[in-house]
Amino acid sequence: MWSFFAKSLSLKTFYVMEYLLTLIYTAVFIVILWKAPFFRAEGLSKKTVTAIFVLKILAGIAMSLVYTYYYKDRSTADIFKYFDDSKVMFDSLFKKPLDYLSMLTGIGNDSSYFSEHYYKVMNNWFRVYDSNIYNESHTIIRFNALIRIFSFGYYNVHTVFICFLSLTGLVALYKTAINFIKNKNKELIFGIFLLPSVLFWGSGVMKEGLLFFALGLMAYHFARITVNFNYVSLFWIIATLVLIFLTKFYIFVIAIPIMISHIWFSRTQS
Repeated sequence: MWSFFAKSLSLKTFYVMEYLLTLIYTAVFIVILWKAPFFRAEGLSKKTVTAIFVLKILAGIAMSLVYTYYYKDRSTADIFKYFDDSKVMFDSLFKKPLDYLSMLTGIGNDSSYFSEHYYKVMNNWFRVYDSNIYNESHTIIRFNALIRIFSFGYYNVHTVFICFLSLTGLVALYKTAINFIKNKNKELIFGIFLLPSVLFWGSGVMKEGLLFFALGLMAYHFARITVNFNYVSLFWIIATLVLIFLTKFYIFVIAIPIMISHIWFSRTQS
């Protein structure tokens, strides 16, 4: 009986700490949303951006509850299986920090040593059917292993981080779109931020959040650089293309010819 109460108390403490830390990081990011000029745009006020951010966090938490109480097998749940694998990588930080850095960056980690000690312990590092195409699962595992430094292993803290990154990309996409679609601010806000599929799947700890971040910033800086070349935008275009390549390879394959064709068209247009 005492062990039951001890376990129950421990579980309650865990959830209290998780949601306390989640609220703290939410507050930190809200301050950034209010202070950073990047998140200001025509028709997009501080209150609107903050409301969307909170809504995304609630959607992300709802997703975690669905996968906790409805789809209970963590080994097959996309939001949990990569999160759980990241613990193997993160734990090496305290025992062998150079191993952690090597796995996080992908530098010097392609050896039997890492396979035996880390990757084979994970459930999703290796594909069932391997190919020469980059395994995109590595990206989200590495993302979770990095955020664990700040989250102390509490899952919904990762939700807050991915929601902020996703929101950043969507804001960048909105700021790009308003240059081409005038007097449709409310429609754009709904179409970019509030479509159910975007709101739900883009708010969980999944590759989609990273993809929205990369695509939005790529479109934003590509639009800027075609008007006025600058090295800051060039850096962001290259960086986001690399992230897209590592997150969704087929999106990268689609994005490159679109960008090339746009440049060609803008240069040859009379």
